[in-house]
Amino acid sequence: MIHYELLSDKGIVIVTPAGPLEKGDFEKLAQAVDPLIESQGRLTGLMIYVESFPGWSDFGALVAHLKFIKDHHRQVERVAAVTDSGILSILPQLANHFVRAEVRHFDYGDKDKALAWLADTGFRIEVLADAQAAAERAAALIAGEARKAVAARGRFLLAVSGGHTPWDMLRILASQEVPWRSVQVVQVDERVAPDGDPDRNLTHLRETLLAKGPLQPEQIHAMPVEEEDLARAAARYVQTLREIAGSPPVLDLVHLGLGPDGHTASLVPQDPVLKITDADVALTGVYQGRRRMTLTYPIINRSRRILWLVTGSDKADMLVRLRDGDPAIPAGRVRREQALVLADRAAAAKLG
Repeated sequence: MIHYELLSDKGIVIVTPAGPLEKGDFEKLAQAVDPLIESQGRLTGLMIYVESFPGWSDFGALVAHLKFIKDHHRQVERVAAVTDSGILSILPQLANHFVRAEVRHFDYGDKDKALAWLADTGFRIEVLADAQAAAERAAALIAGEARKAVAARGRFLLAVSGGHTPWDMLRILASQEVPWRSVQVVQVDERVAPDGDPDRNLTHLRETLLAKGPLQPEQIHAMPVEEEDLARAAARYVQTLREIAGSPPVLDLVHLGLGPDGHTASLVPQDPVLKITDADVALTGVYQGRRRMTLTYPIINRSRRILWLVTGSDKADMLVRLRDGDPAIPAGRVRREQALVLADRAAAAKLG
């Protein structure tokens, strides 16, 4: 027998076994948690709260338990085993070999500490097998955030960066269940180049979300980098952001990448743009052959959530410095609260 409590506002489920576990317990639990996963894209945490593990009523219950884990472990970020039971206390060592969630054991008297750990919304790194898995996870997470934002505020404001893995992410996102009519997409940064140039992030945005995708042209807000007066164009983009996201603009989710030199967006090392605090959009100097228009720290750090997508072995050193909040690299100055890094194994190789 299982009792459960849903903390929907935190995305947490507390499961309390009250007797030997039965097959029907896991069917009822799935019926309770699946709508929460559907609406939020994931569970932030699952707590198993029991002083002594009661075991299973029969072999069928054990099979149902294993099936529940198989069907749900990819949608759970953290699992807290709050117990004095010997078998559950070793759960983290066992589970970390075959489930995606981070698993931690707490003594039975430490329920509040476990709940605080599950609810922690600080900086997190989640390691996926490869770039494709990271793109898929990012797409699912964005889709969940979109559903939550539209349900809460009637719209979802997404800022997107460029890169090969992000384009895969957007192609996958285009097939997800998202309230697309309530979505607005803005650019994190853009190269100063002609319309249609393959270097332009906009070119790939149109290919993934517009040409064969679910959005209408008016839902993608392009940085006006073709204009002669780029300073005026940057100011005009600020006005666009205010019109769709309020004043000052608050974006629901900002997607960021990480360069081998520690840059993110087009906030590049040694560029004066790093010091701008009084404008949400600015221009850089020449970087890798082109000037850029970019969102600045103020609007990025004002966003409701930050999603990093980091893949490739050339990012391994900088991912360590990002994790450590190193302000010597541009990425290290981005806000850490409500920030999640999705990294493939190659990028995460030096995290330890």
